[in-house]
Amino acid sequence: MPTITIDQTNLDVWAERDRVHIALRQEDGSEFKDGPIIAQWWDEDAQQMFEDGFFSSDGVIMGRIINPRPLHTSVFKYCETMGLLPEDPRIACSECGSKYIRKRLPKGSDGFTCEYCIEQWQKDNPKAFDPAQWRRMLRSARTFQEA
Repeated sequence: MPTITIDQTNLDVWAERDRVHIALRQEDGSEFKDGPIIAQWWDEDAQQMFEDGFFSSDGVIMGRIINPRPLHTSVFKYCETMGLLPEDPRIACSECGSKYIRKRLPKGSDGFTCEYCIEQWQKDNPKAFDPAQWRRMLRSARTFQEA
């Protein structure tokens, strides 16, 4: 299964006196950019990664990060090489191949499908799938179980 891309990650860098922290986080979609940490390095470990050439010092001038993109790219590539990146949570549509899918195709299909393909399928098979009918069935099943 494919892993996440660099656009689905954020780089956190914090430095104070002799302390350094570098963390690669998974994008969570919030404004705070505090998704789950994929990998992190503190102090000597972070400095060693620069010295060993794993992390790029391009864009770092006098200890300050002027351009974070080269560092973000090098940290991401290191994590990719080491197999630290999680799988891509997006699922490809089994009909058209687009991503960002979270719904199963109606009527017990093995694949997942996007909203557009579901709408097309419902137009072609108007009586086969009625979401309101499914909701009523689920409600009545819950009521029956509770009684």
